Amino acid sequence: MRICRSLLDPSLLVPILATATACELPPARDGIDLFDVKSVVARDTSTDTPAIVLRLARATEGLLMMSESDHPFAVHHWHRPGGTPSAGRVAALAGEDARAVEELSVDEFFRAATTTHPENGPDGLATAQRFRDLVALLHSELQDLRVFRYGRIDIDAYVVGVTRSGDWVALSTKQVET
Repeated sequence: MRICRSLLDPSLLVPILATATACELPPARDGIDLFDVKSVVARDTSTDTPAIVLRLARATEGLLMMSESDHPFAVHHWHRPGGTPSAGRVAALAGEDARAVEELSVDEFFRAATTTHPENGPDGLATAQRFRDLVALLHSELQDLRVFRYGRIDIDAYVVGVTRSGDWVALSTKQVET
């Protein structure tokens, strides 16, 4: 098995994919393919990694989920687990404790991040637009979108949806709320 990782700019992903051969991901933990958005993971285009995984990695590169402590996003891919995402199923797949869980809509989860505040200046306006674009991408490419937040103070959040082929794709991040 050969692991292909690149710290290259995500805009260079297309040439990387075009030349990749027999690249595989490290073994998945509990059936999860985890794509660290700080590095671009390229796989041979003949494999089953949905394009939405790579698009989400690009869309979240450099974005931080705002809370008392801001955190980056990671992209997860579960190959055809069947059914629709539920708090219990996602917890089992991701290794979370489902006893303290909250479910939100995608729009509700990203409401603060997508809201524009002129006092935040051009950078804040651009970041809010990137979050609006991310939400639009999620809505256009995934079905049965749900957000599950596990925990009470140190929260693991998963934005989960189903691809047209039946795979589940998720964005995860941490939120801190005291």
